[in-house]
Amino acid sequence: MVEKKKIIDKKFIPTIIAIVILIILAVVMLPEINKPEKQPEDNKENILFDFKDSNISFIGIYTSDNPEINVDLALQKDGTWTVNDKLAYTPEVMRILSVLKNVRVLSKIDDYGSLKEFGLNPPDKILYIKFKDNKTKPIKLFVGDYAPASRDRYIKFEKDTEILLANNYVYSAIS
Repeated sequence: MVEKKKIIDKKFIPTIIAIVILIILAVVMLPEINKPEKQPEDNKENILFDFKDSNISFIGIYTSDNPEINVDLALQKDGTWTVNDKLAYTPEVMRILSVLKNVRVLSKIDDYGSLKEFGLNPPDKILYIKFKDNKTKPIKLFVGDYAPASRDRYIKFEKDTEILLANNYVYSAIS
């Protein structure tokens, strides 16, 4: 009589099935696990300034309580920048523009009592930006107090009625 050889013992079948299922899951899920996380896309509505550096011709940074520390950055015809009529370090001007382009609006405040309660009457700083082209209107932005419990700042455009809460890049760019 010929004996049949057992290839697999019946008691190991559930274990083998479990191993096969785990291998299949690993093959299917591994690419998903190793996929880099999607970075949140910047919502264009949250960007405070959307300008090209090459279109800026003037940046004024003013304080209402101490006019002696006001700064005028002006682009000259030869492409150099001046600060208060003296030659400026161009990379520093480009840094200011770069930081300004990273300012994000965090929230809007439509209903408020007084500008003074947000440090906007008078403002702590005033930022004034002029553009080379005649299509883009100059920007005048008032920068107020810190928001409670954060480093974010209250800001307001000169002609707007709403107050915005912006990240502190707005202040660090002009300090």
